[in-house]
Amino acid sequence: MKKRVTRASLTITVMLALVVSPGVSFAAEAKPPHVTGVKPAANSAAPDWWENDGVPAVGWANPLTAYVPAEGDGFYTQPHTIDTALNDAYDVDWYYLDVSDEEIATDEVKFLIQAMSYDQDVDLVVEVYADGQPIGNPITAAWGRDPGAYTSSDDSFWSLNPSAELKPTSADRFWIRVRPFYASGSGGFTGHAGAYTMKIQRTLAERVEGPDRIQTAIAASKRGMSTSPVASRMERTILIANSLNYPDALAGASLAKAYGGQGSLLLTPKSSLPSAVAAEIVRTGARNVYVLGSEAAVSNTVMSQLAAINPSLNVVRLGGTDRIKTANAIAREAFARMGQRRFAVVAYAYNYPDALSATPVSAFNGMPVFLTRTDYISTETLDAMSDIGVTDVIIVGSSTVVSNAVFDGCAAQLGGTNHVLRLGGINRYETSKEIALWSCDLKGPGVRGDGRIGTVSYPDSAENLYIRNAGLASGENFPDALSGGVLLGVTGHPILLTPKKNSCPYIYDVYLQLPAGKTDFFNDAGSPPHIGNSLVFGSSAAVEKLPVLIYALMLGY
Repeated sequence: MKKRVTRASLTITVMLALVVSPGVSFAAEAKPPHVTGVKPAANSAAPDWWENDGVPAVGWANPLTAYVPAEGDGFYTQPHTIDTALNDAYDVDWYYLDVSDEEIATDEVKFLIQAMSYDQDVDLVVEVYADGQPIGNPITAAWGRDPGAYTSSDDSFWSLNPSAELKPTSADRFWIRVRPFYASGSGGFTGHAGAYTMKIQRTLAERVEGPDRIQTAIAASKRGMSTSPVASRMERTILIANSLNYPDALAGASLAKAYGGQGSLLLTPKSSLPSAVAAEIVRTGARNVYVLGSEAAVSNTVMSQLAAINPSLNVVRLGGTDRIKTANAIAREAFARMGQRRFAVVAYAYNYPDALSATPVSAFNGMPVFLTRTDYISTETLDAMSDIGVTDVIIVGSSTVVSNAVFDGCAAQLGGTNHVLRLGGINRYETSKEIALWSCDLKGPGVRGDGRIGTVSYPDSAENLYIRNAGLASGENFPDALSGGVLLGVTGHPILLTPKKNSCPYIYDVYLQLPAGKTDFFNDAGSPPHIGNSLVFGSSAAVEKLPVLIYALMLGY
């Protein structure tokens, strides 16, 4: 109870901060990064504008304290270059940040520190040291990152962009080191020299956004797939769906890793492919494109424009005469590409929230999503399940959305009720919570912590997601969560839905008015919760600042 009251007071502080926080000025001396290009074995690059930063000392390290924006106001950025990464010689960049007693006392301050490179070959490590703490040496350390650092990271969302979470418990000066990754025993640095951007913000929730839904989907694609030489890329798959409708994209999530590598969902108007979408396909180096939906959803003109990007691009349309039949066609393609799918998701065809919340686990496991009406499931859908070897289904949504008649029809098809698991709550947000908990092996049949999820019949036949980096998206509209859900699925993390203006009680455990017997997401997920830094999909027009700040307060508890 004491912790809840403390956080209630913090909420008031956060809300007041929204009104009274002044703007923050950024450093005037920041300059554009050097353009080094993508070069194989690029062990040297042009130095950046601050190269007297080789030691942790005032005057030799970049000061950050005055430039970090107020909580919830985004990142401060500085462009830099690692100019040497050769055998045992390397460039290191130092920064420092002062955390005050006032911040510790009132804000429960948390910082997200990132070193972002869009060149996959520039593989970086971020390490944070408290003042006076001994500095590790990556060459002599047992591991590629220093185990003695206050906090460190060599990866975030599997994108080779490290994101260190700094949650100081006392006022101090913290020294931040950015350097190339050193693989102990390999004889040198595995990453190449090149440009990167140093980013730091208060709170651990990072927005992935664009000025519209199409650009937000592109931003999510860039967040998940770095630019790298074509020869070094894994197979990449692009899903294309109508930007103004949701059912085909929901069903298509299972194909995100159809060719064994990475994937993303991009959106397009029906009639013509935006040039920015075409450019993103080129950037990713993807060789396979699935157009989701019939010509009524995505025109043949778009098909032609996709084919014109590259003659070797494999462009395939998956569509039916309605959304339910399109979902069946997508499921059959998932079977053709990836083999038998034991588990499938069944979701309501004529609204989006429940299927949205299931998108990550579908993408991660190649789990088909079948769409259904409320009162009955079509024989064509049951036939498709049988044809691709589905033995168990996860029904997402309450019985008012997907009826018990659908549950019974699936049970009769599959051999009993133990083969059918319903994940649902009293509304879309509670359903989102239940799907995330099950997906992360925090609830449901089976043994907790064994890394597997399933039904009563097969409790360990699918791989669980990881709660460490949960995403947040609007439950009031679908576009940002569509592309965000695919990104989270490819990287193995769940998504949570929130209202636009206020956080749900299931996300924030300060709400003392929760009905008796009801618990919130963070309590259900364990104490302390497992979540660190997270991605928020969409601009403040989709998810406003207050729910992001409240969500960020919970991260790391």
